[in-house]
Amino acid sequence: MSPSNVLLSIDGAVKLADFGIAKRIDESQHRQTDPGTLLGKVGYAAPEQLLSTPQDREIDHRVDIYAVGAMLYECLTLRHFLDVDADFLALRRALTAPPPRLLEARDDVPPELEAVYMRAVARDPGERPHSAKVVHDELEAVLIAQGHAATSSELAAWVERLVALKKQRRGQVDRGLAYAETPEPSTNIEGDEVL
Repeated sequence: MSPSNVLLSIDGAVKLADFGIAKRIDESQHRQTDPGTLLGKVGYAAPEQLLSTPQDREIDHRVDIYAVGAMLYECLTLRHFLDVDADFLALRRALTAPPPRLLEARDDVPPELEAVYMRAVARDPGERPHSAKVVHDELEAVLIAQGHAATSSELAAWVERLVALKKQRRGQVDRGLAYAETPEPSTNIEGDEVL
């Protein structure tokens, strides 16, 4: 899971999609991913995904909780979770360095939010929340305590405003292009106005 897999619908519902991985599967052969193959982005892969082999694969839903923690970091700091350019460096950092701290990137993050994040990106999957529902409930409690909770209808209204703004801007750009493409009247050598 990575940010490009998280969608916000027009009705305010969060949807998960997996388009990148779906493209990589050879549909003509209708085959599953080979054991031991890592699909997705290394920057969001949990340490156990990076270290496992097909024989000792004990990967479960907690890898997605790790990815959600990584995305939470990125949403709040506008920085990459592992802040590296190459997958090899991301792999090495994911396996050796502790997760970046939210409070080091933003001093206005509530400690309760830092705690939810740090549990989600714990190196040991046994220290992560056991379900996405637990993460949801913990995040919701922090948002409510901070006065930042939003309902689905509030998210839907926000998405509607964004879509309208985008359409308005696109219309301005389209009108600007049409205006720029319309030739200015000019005069010929005889002084007659021509297009």
